[in-house]
Amino acid sequence: VCVLRYKRHYFTACGLAAQSVANEFNVHAQEELAHADLLAARIVQLGGEPDFTPDSLTKRSHADYVPCLSLEEMIHENLVAERIAVDAY
Repeated sequence: VCVLRYKRHYFTACGLAAQSVANEFNVHAQEELAHADLLAARIVQLGGEPDFTPDSLTKRSHADYVPCLSLEEMIHENLVAERIAVDAY
């Protein structure tokens, strides 16, 4: 869910500061995807099957998918999601 949120924010960010902020969103999306890949690989190593079912992805996520329109809202929602992730870990 975090990858999808960051990607949406990357593509929809607009305004004077948008390019640098959007690029940062894309970096975070790639980092989150790398984390998901590591987890999926470890699940397979342990004999399990990673669950990428789109229908239940948001139900299993700690963070919400919030489609924001302003850079301020995007940054705020991403910070909230990161704090939730830290608490979950």
